[in-house]
Amino acid sequence: MSAIKIQDPEEFRKELKNEIKKTSDKLIEIFLGIYLLFGFFISFYYDTWLIGFTVGPACIIFYFITKTSFLPAETFTIMSPVQ
Repeated sequence: MSAIKIQDPEEFRKELKNEIKKTSDKLIEIFLGIYLLFGFFISFYYDTWLIGFTVGPACIIFYFITKTSFLPAETFTIMSPVQ
């Protein structure tokens, strides 16, 4: 027979927010990758492949640099309307 774990509501809320943040980060990264590939595809159609292959990856690189080094995880929690 296993024991039922009683969890502090504040700890549960923090864990839930972290899980939601991880899931949303993963979804955003997937959509950014799809958007980048779509940009590559249409850059050949409009003959703007040089811009597509320089600006697109540069934006993705700057997104990850900003995400990892400049903004702490608490910034997004403070900015969100639901607390």
